[in-house]
Amino acid sequence: MSGGQTPHVADATFQRISIKHSGFNPDSVIEASIEVLGAVPDIMHKVQLFQDRILTDAERLALATGAATYR
Repeated sequence: MSGGQTPHVADATFQRISIKHSGFNPDSVIEASIEVLGAVPDIMHKVQLFQDRILTDAERLALATGAATYR
């Protein structure tokens, strides 16, 4: 994406965590790791919600058709 936009899927926003490779700072790695670990419970909850969702035949077809366009 351009223009500094955050990518969106449906109504969910993905967070970006970055660490500079030049001027390595171990504290930055620790802080980013803690931030990632803090997001794990929410991610696992969202995965479970997705797995629990039962699609109708029409929804399965729409998902498959949409996925095929990205292949």
